[in-house]
Amino acid sequence: MSFKIMDLENNIRPDEPRKILFYGYDEKEREAITDFLIDIEEFNFLFVDESLLDFKVKNLVYNDEFENTIYNNIPDEIISMKFMLVSGFSNKEINNLSSLLKNKGFPRPLIATLTEQNRKLKFIDLLKEIHKEHNYVLSKLKQKQNNQGIP
Repeated sequence: MSFKIMDLENNIRPDEPRKILFYGYDEKEREAITDFLIDIEEFNFLFVDESLLDFKVKNLVYNDEFENTIYNNIPDEIISMKFMLVSGFSNKEINNLSSLLKNKGFPRPLIATLTEQNRKLKFIDLLKEIHKEHNYVLSKLKQKQNNQGIP
């Protein structure tokens, strides 16, 4: 996978189901997000928990019925991660949604869009990859700051 900066002015919606997969939110946050999203627009969303981590991303995006399985080997760094996978939204819509969530006081998640590559992964593997990429970007930013003398 590769990290790509979004063109925030891009208004073109991909030809995918309009759905958001959330991960890492507790029950109180889930209720508040649900109440908030229902008022915005009609699209599907799913809160992914440990019972759905072993499913492929495409199955979570395209389907609404799942047989629960328990995934017990969640790495510690993934457990506390807030994540949002977005399908069927333009970059501009994703940016607007992210800003709305932030303005409502929700913790800002790491965000990915549905791609040909990540749709084939199990959700847990996507989370691991996103975490790895996030840490890489953070290390590059820190390295740049150190080179510029910024503490």
